[in-house]
Amino acid sequence: MKRIALLLAALLMFSLTGCGSSEAAGKASDSDKAGAYEVIPPEDGRGDLIPASSDVVSIPVLVGGGLPFTSMENLMNENYEDGTYTYEDMTQDGSVLVVDMAFQSLRTNETVEEYAEYAARFAALDTGEGEPRDVTCFQDEDYTQNLSYPVYIVWYTTGSGEDQREWMVYTVDTDDYTYLYAFGTIADEADDMQDVFYNICDHLELVD
Repeated sequence: MKRIALLLAALLMFSLTGCGSSEAAGKASDSDKAGAYEVIPPEDGRGDLIPASSDVVSIPVLVGGGLPFTSMENLMNENYEDGTYTYEDMTQDGSVLVVDMAFQSLRTNETVEEYAEYAARFAALDTGEGEPRDVTCFQDEDYTQNLSYPVYIVWYTTGSGEDQREWMVYTVDTDDYTYLYAFGTIADEADDMQDVFYNICDHLELVD
């Protein structure tokens, strides 16, 4: 968690343009995304509530977004003593990287919109993808209503050439914890995968 605190503190030094609406990064319509893919619940324990004990704290967990991919390779599977967690998975061909994390909120004087963008940038830096560019974000009204906390979808690009990835990051801050569910896909497949990512996010919920 010290690494998270240091990286996010560094991010707060960047100037930003703030979150706003973007037609190019807007939410796909319900008719476009509904029923496109079957959501398969993960079988590796992801999303299970972290058991309360003298050593491990139990916190609300962002669950429900099964991954409809085959041949996934787990890159990281960490549950921390404060109840927070980090999971990273990649498809076998490397085309899609999925990051699911929760950490103690570091929001201070930033607006929720500003912090959503800072937090999303962290996902790229923490996974070694580098500093994001072309960052846009918007508040999703449906997801916000579902969670009763402001939910923002953040889009950005990392890398270049064959290493370029387009990212979609579902971000929510509950004042106590920040949750990120991020999808990074190679540029050539970004448009085709957008509906898949939204379908996963449709099923996310915070469970105590």
